[in-house]
Amino acid sequence: MKKYFCSKHFFVPLILITLYSCGLLFFSLLNSFSFEYNFFLTIPVSLISAYTAIAFSKVTEDRSTTKILLINSLLLTIPLAIISFHDLFTVVCNYWYGLILFFLLPVVSMLFATGVASLISLLRMRILLGYLVFVAILILSFMYSMYLLLTQPPIFMYSAFLGYFPGAIYDETITITKTLVIYRLLILALGIIFILFYILKKSTPFHKIRASILAIFFIAAGYTLFHGDSIGFSTSWNYLEKTLGKKHRTPHFEIIYDQRLSEQAIQLIIDDHEQFYEQLKKTLHTEPKLPIHSYIYKDGKQKKRLMGAQDVLIGDFNKRVMHLNFQEPPIESLKHELAHIFSSAFMGGVIQTSLNIGIAEGFATAMDPSWGKLTLHQWAKALYELKMDLPLETLFHSWGFWKYQSSKSYLSMGSFCAFLIDTYGIEKFKLFYSTLEFESTYGFPLSQAINEWKTFLTTIAISKDEIAYAKNTFIHKGIFEKVCPHEVAYLEDKGWELYQKENYQNAYSSFESAYEKSHHYPLLLHNMIRTKFSLKAYDVVIKLSEKLIALDVSKYSHDFAELYIIRSLIETGRNEEARKRMEGMSISPLDTLYNQFKSTQETFKN
Repeated sequence: MKKYFCSKHFFVPLILITLYSCGLLFFSLLNSFSFEYNFFLTIPVSLISAYTAIAFSKVTEDRSTTKILLINSLLLTIPLAIISFHDLFTVVCNYWYGLILFFLLPVVSMLFATGVASLISLLRMRILLGYLVFVAILILSFMYSMYLLLTQPPIFMYSAFLGYFPGAIYDETITITKTLVIYRLLILALGIIFILFYILKKSTPFHKIRASILAIFFIAAGYTLFHGDSIGFSTSWNYLEKTLGKKHRTPHFEIIYDQRLSEQAIQLIIDDHEQFYEQLKKTLHTEPKLPIHSYIYKDGKQKKRLMGAQDVLIGDFNKRVMHLNFQEPPIESLKHELAHIFSSAFMGGVIQTSLNIGIAEGFATAMDPSWGKLTLHQWAKALYELKMDLPLETLFHSWGFWKYQSSKSYLSMGSFCAFLIDTYGIEKFKLFYSTLEFESTYGFPLSQAINEWKTFLTTIAISKDEIAYAKNTFIHKGIFEKVCPHEVAYLEDKGWELYQKENYQNAYSSFESAYEKSHHYPLLLHNMIRTKFSLKAYDVVIKLSEKLIALDVSKYSHDFAELYIIRSLIETGRNEEARKRMEGMSISPLDTLYNQFKSTQETFKN
């Protein structure tokens, strides 16, 4: 052991894992003991653990599995110690959540990689050659997971080495599910079996146990293949269709939907599918390959379980498939997702969409500009008026697009793409979309087009009420800007579930915890105010509302708080005080609070 600890074979992995773990702390989402930190440890930990398992016996001529596991465990404590120490001086989102994920992701990956590499070491290769064999196995494993991701319904990924990739970045709630626990325990068991076979080799010739090793591989693969659907770490097209239960064929679509949904509502949704198809066909002068498959789920929870996205709707251009949550027609963003499918018609090659996420989403947004009560260009103009505009050049890159709040990114790129299409025509845009060669397509640099677009926005009319309406959308933070986004999202979801069950006291506790975890994100006060009003704790409602007003978040938040103060004053018999506050209020018909405002006004008339 001492010989190994003093060698480069120990010091190099030690330095690498230390530097890597420290490096993660410089990135949003990765700098707290939560899902992302653990997820990004799995591959480096697998690589280092495998190297130790292969190198240790060569350097020391000692095949002790216990010592190999001890060294790998010691190396694994480095990232745990670094993030734990870091969180002591910053923010602890949910340490137990992080610790459980640490076991399920990097720890299980370490044990599995150790088992695989131990079997490779039995081949008595040189260290480098044996390690390259392991790397090849890891790459093949990843390629198989990517194959499933590209050919099967789910956008989530379960992988022996990588652990678990949840899919949609905008779904902020990432819980530790029964499926995740079962899958990782299965991988853990497989890793332990490999280690036991390695130990068995000490007293048994390798050729006698080779058949057993192959047998255990086939058993594990067979179990995964035949039980993945029911457990939840895979979903085949057949299983998805059987689970939803009903199907309807139209000239352009095969619509598969949950059998519990209303046939009348489904017929209206089917009509929308065909109507939007004809609109896009006319605009784009092209059609995708048919049929397009559209899966309509009863709700977001069912969609999350079966294919990985809860609130986010999916238009998969490669598979020509849409995944939609049911809502009373029209389904929000249906045309947006269908536009993604249409984009495959002017793409060549294996990848059937633009590799530029900003262009892909900007195009789809331009094709479905129904974002609330403003036009696309009014939304973009509002960003400039509010001094919240984004550097458009950065939105042409995945990280630049995703790091900002989603509505800002989508609406900025949607407005720009709509401007290009309206000004220079759809055919040029389709060529740019497929080649990403802006200057060769349009004959001038991208910077010039951006300046033209900004000049165009100065001609767009927008009122003060419309700017105030837009601000209420733009003040929300993106996932990369939030503190403890997963824990806060979980507490919010839990709070609303309790609220709908009229368990207001526990709902308030959950909302209050979310507010504290978020470092007092002011918009979370809305939930607390609503819940305390339902509890008839009117003095607390007034106190929280005054606090929200003092924060001066937006006109919407100010009016929201004022209305709850007025309603609380009425409920406690202080009508004259409520009347005076009401006289100073003015809410635009654009505002979602307008109906509540008019209803409160009627209270005084009566």
